[in-house]
Amino acid sequence: MRQASALLTNMVSVNEKGWFAKQNLSEVNRIPSCKGTKLLCFRRTILGVRWDVVASRAGLSTLVYSLAESGETVKYSIAATILEAINDLLVEQGSKEVILSDLGWVILEQ
Repeated sequence: MRQASALLTNMVSVNEKGWFAKQNLSEVNRIPSCKGTKLLCFRRTILGVRWDVVASRAGLSTLVYSLAESGETVKYSIAATILEAINDLLVEQGSKEVILSDLGWVILEQ
């Protein structure tokens, strides 16, 4: 059993300040014939891999990745880590790299 003071990985303190990234959920941002966030649709249609593959490649827990993919607001560093993992997969497939906005993320300042 964990002690009350044990640190959990991939958790962001509620007092942590900085840049956050949120999925833009507008219809314009969606890939035709795919329902969900652009990140989810990109992973399914372009990468063709399961969500746990991207989470593992990014070094994130599957919970953190699934929150990001479902459109929850995440810390900028998490979005950047996911972007790096996706770009690694794209390079392995011989495709061009993408940027955060290609995955439907909007940068927020808090």
